[in-house]
Amino acid sequence: MKRLLQLPVTSAALAATLGLAGAPALAGTWTAMPMDSVTGLPHRDVVLLTDGTLLAQEENADGHVWTRLAPDSAGNYLNGTWSSAGSTQVDRRYYPMAVLRDGRFFVAGGEDVGAGESPNVVELYDPVSNHWNVGAPGLFGDIGDDANQVLADGRVFLGYRFGVETQVYDPTTDHWTQTAGVATAGSTDEHTWSLLPDGAVLDWTPAQPQRYLPSTNQWLNDAVVPFTMQNSADGEIGPGVFLYTGKLLAFSAFGKTALYTPGASPSDSGSWVAGPTTPPPAQPNDNPYNAQYTEDAAACIEVNGRVLVVTTDSPLGNVRFAEYDPASNAIAQVATPPGVDSGRSGYNFQMLALPDGHVLVTGTGTNDFLYTPSSGPQSQWQPAIQSITANSNGTYTVTGRQLNGLSQGDSYGDEGQGQTNYPLVRLTSGTTVRYARTFNHSTMAFATGAATVQTTFTLPSGIPAGAYQVSVVANGIASPAVNLTLATAQLGTSVSVTDMWESGYCATVNVTNTGSQTINGWTVVMDVGTATQNARWNANFSQTGSTVTATNMTQNGTLAPGAQTSFGFCTEMPPAVRGPVIDSATGS
Repeated sequence: MKRLLQLPVTSAALAATLGLAGAPALAGTWTAMPMDSVTGLPHRDVVLLTDGTLLAQEENADGHVWTRLAPDSAGNYLNGTWSSAGSTQVDRRYYPMAVLRDGRFFVAGGEDVGAGESPNVVELYDPVSNHWNVGAPGLFGDIGDDANQVLADGRVFLGYRFGVETQVYDPTTDHWTQTAGVATAGSTDEHTWSLLPDGAVLDWTPAQPQRYLPSTNQWLNDAVVPFTMQNSADGEIGPGVFLYTGKLLAFSAFGKTALYTPGASPSDSGSWVAGPTTPPPAQPNDNPYNAQYTEDAAACIEVNGRVLVVTTDSPLGNVRFAEYDPASNAIAQVATPPGVDSGRSGYNFQMLALPDGHVLVTGTGTNDFLYTPSSGPQSQWQPAIQSITANSNGTYTVTGRQLNGLSQGDSYGDEGQGQTNYPLVRLTSGTTVRYARTFNHSTMAFATGAATVQTTFTLPSGIPAGAYQVSVVANGIASPAVNLTLATAQLGTSVSVTDMWESGYCATVNVTNTGSQTINGWTVVMDVGTATQNARWNANFSQTGSTVTATNMTQNGTLAPGAQTSFGFCTEMPPAVRGPVIDSATGS
């Protein structure tokens, strides 16, 4: 239970820092993010959508408000652009959340919700329509502080804070199903669940850990951790992060860690060994290990395989940061972000692995911060693309290995999972970086080994024809790039003036795909003379002097061969009035 509390890096320097190399074992560095230009406020929770944008919840004033950050043309989030992402029905804190297999974002309930609001409301954000929709409510009436994981098949698996019941949500059918209850007495309140590479879910919180098998809908006892993980005084526990060594790093509430090796099959128990302990506190505390606490804390794997974790000098309070190094099997103190109140409670903080290799830290009460790891990934951790296939509907399928990465990225435990074990597609041309929107991933598992996996993607709106370097990115680690050439599409246009008067007109422009390949974006350039547009529809418009450029919107950018769409506008202009003249029409 929580108490409710109301230095830029250049591209060249970042590339050198995050390159594929064995760099010295130094601590990373912090960079303050500019404030959200829409709200002027920092954020509570931030997730990475599958088109490379970030979806963020306002931290201080009104948790109904969400905004969206698009990276700049170099793929840099530090200089990105904020826009509104609409408002949720519920102002929630401490809740299950997940990016889904189809690219939508799922949130449910909340330990703390706004006055008069329900703790059982499910909402789903659609990044295409930029709109929140309400989903079917959970089965047990109160969702919050619940252990949760996205299963390999894309369903969301949740515990229940007031009982042993569990439930699974299918986002495809918007339907909940009750699943087998946990075998121990009590509930899964404050428990940490970890998805295993074989698809099972491990609850390592209780004295007798248990493993859930989705294929048989049953819980099995697993190996016992060699020491107590949960703080009996407040029920809290720490995060669990899968390392690139194939082991789970589990943080107890007391800062002492254990390393779990999964069994040979889903039905086999794993094994535990004791790991290192966090550094001593600045002041004496009641921790039996004379260490900093890691209860109700965020942790995130870095591209170099280390783990950044929030620590506190007292249970839940007096925040600090530490870093686990698998090479030395040790935990060392790292600096706290500059300007962050050291007395702030640790449970406020969240982490997110960004596709550019940074770790984003939110919940600071001030700026959000980027943590730049001191070194980059090893080559064997990279995803690998085998093929990219153009589909008849204008989408593409990318096939390869390890496309979901070797870890889930972030862990918080019983809420707020900012996990990033899904593939992003990055297209680079010269110094320009764009992200495609991925969806319908063949699996939501990670560490898939030699198995062939896939995802589908759509090209960014308005992307020009030409040669691109394409990489798949998971948890900030990019695959070696492959070449993809986007051909210029054949477009036909026609203009009809639907109404004209002494000082203006309304016109409709028809855009037709006259080629043999589906296009995913189009641009029409027109000369309108001295006209000033006062109404526009079905396109994005910009004007410089007499030149008006119209580009497709999300809903009308894809045109199959022979397909047609239209857009229009009305104008005011001095006599003599004339209609628009099409200068060019291009698509890709």
